[in-house]
Amino acid sequence: MANPRLRKSVENEFKRIIGSLLYQSSEDMCFEDYLLDLEYYGTLKTFKQVCECNGQDYREVIQELKQEIANV
Repeated sequence: MANPRLRKSVENEFKRIIGSLLYQSSEDMCFEDYLLDLEYYGTLKTFKQVCECNGQDYREVIQELKQEIANV
């Protein structure tokens, strides 16, 4: 990714999605299940994987981030 602003936005969105997934897990599950989710989410390495885990198309998320950057 050549655009440093887009790269930073993708990194921030990656962290936000992981945090959101973990928060949902903590609300809905017992501690052991939460630990299993934490272990699984730790294996996700790409933005595409994280978006898919969250039920989103990574291309659409990147387009939204590009639009946000353009509007700033």
